[in-house]
Amino acid sequence: MLDAIYNALQSVGYTHPVHPFVVHVPIGMVVAVFLFGLGAWIFKKPVLAQTARHCSMLAVLFLPLAIVAGLMDWQYHYHGSWLTPIIVKMVLAGLLIAALGTAAFRGISKNIEIKRLIPLYFFCFLLVIGLSFFGGELVYGARGTTTPAKHTRAPVASSGSLVEQGADVFAKRCAFCHLTDSRKAKIGPGLQGLYQRKSLPVSKRSVTEENIRRQLTAPVKNMPSFPDLSQKEVRSLIVYIETL
Repeated sequence: MLDAIYNALQSVGYTHPVHPFVVHVPIGMVVAVFLFGLGAWIFKKPVLAQTARHCSMLAVLFLPLAIVAGLMDWQYHYHGSWLTPIIVKMVLAGLLIAALGTAAFRGISKNIEIKRLIPLYFFCFLLVIGLSFFGGELVYGARGTTTPAKHTRAPVASSGSLVEQGADVFAKRCAFCHLTDSRKAKIGPGLQGLYQRKSLPVSKRSVTEENIRRQLTAPVKNMPSFPDLSQKEVRSLIVYIETL
């Protein structure tokens, strides 16, 4: 099911996660909830309090959709690997569901004073900041914020068809965790100049085609395995990595 969805998107050139399609709605609404609620309290404007309540309801409606999309991306792009940023995001998302649901439910009653909701709104706001930060950790990793990590087709150093096929496999399966133009770590180690090194970065085995194949089928630490890759795809991926 997931393969069919992502293959359909990739057939039209979209290789990015689907999570961003919907996540900005609940995030934007939570920010609006806090700001409108704060404005209603400071300026004594009931209309702003009502707007905050409406925004909280919209956020509650879209949050489950954003979470489902995030779980889909996690299963497809990260193969369900329990990376630290993902674990933290799951915890924060659970807290946000509880806090935002409580805020929306309590906000239905117009008898409650807005100042009693401000702490809850602020807590939701902090949770959104945390979710955004750890989402950025997944996208940028240790590389920092100066250059965005690439989720599109990785650079191809040769026009050979096998290299191009390998670049395509890398873009779809590896680019979310590894950089091709640096040795710096993202989620996993950067792969630039891998074949010029003495050993593989994590396993410390010698850099050979056999050991890279072994890494794909029996990985170490948090790297997921890729048993669904065909022998041709694995071969093309290795040929591409040789060009980095």
